[in-house]
Amino acid sequence: MVSTLSIFTVFLSAVAYLQMATGFAINTPTGNIVAGQQLEVTWTFDAIDPVEGFGFVLALLSTTDQNNNGIEINYGFQSDGTSTVVTIPSDLPTGQYVFDGLDSGNLGLSFAQTAPFTISGPTLTLDTPSGTIVAGQELLITWEATNGFVADPFEIILVGGSPEVSELLGTFSTNVQTSAEVTIPSDTPAGEYTLQAINPNNNAQDLFAVTATFTITAA
Repeated sequence: MVSTLSIFTVFLSAVAYLQMATGFAINTPTGNIVAGQQLEVTWTFDAIDPVEGFGFVLALLSTTDQNNNGIEINYGFQSDGTSTVVTIPSDLPTGQYVFDGLDSGNLGLSFAQTAPFTISGPTLTLDTPSGTIVAGQELLITWEATNGFVADPFEIILVGGSPEVSELLGTFSTNVQTSAEVTIPSDTPAGEYTLQAINPNNNAQDLFAVTATFTITAA
């Protein structure tokens, strides 16, 4: 049986620990932060703060992603110093995030947290084809990738027409290409179409980009 004095002593110790830990602060990043970049994270300690001696786990948490209580990326144990350089994952979606300083022995306990800040996720933009497009002709497709877009490879699919057509035009890579020549199948029916870029490695076939509607004329 634990004595009343022991319980009271433990309670006072816990309060004192939390009071001392309030001197630990992680500075909120500023500026344009994008997926894939390296970012310096800085923090400050009070001289008597126990976190400085025991260290902490630096984590990046999403405040906008509702799946699994938000995305969590742990950057490891920080036992000393006042800064570290981390790499923002290149596939991180656009959203609001915070850096959290977690107890290295209990990741459910947070010592300090930044204010929310924005990370801009990777994007892929497909340019909409223009001019007269005829089934059977070659077509130049162009695109632009930003913020560390690393879908390598991705597939471009032609979608539209009546009856609806879904035709794979090719598999491409953003790290070596910004355009590609493809051939519109000669039996493509006349109609309105879009080009779509999807992730071939995901069974859900994530849609990375889609053009505006354009017209294809039958051969």
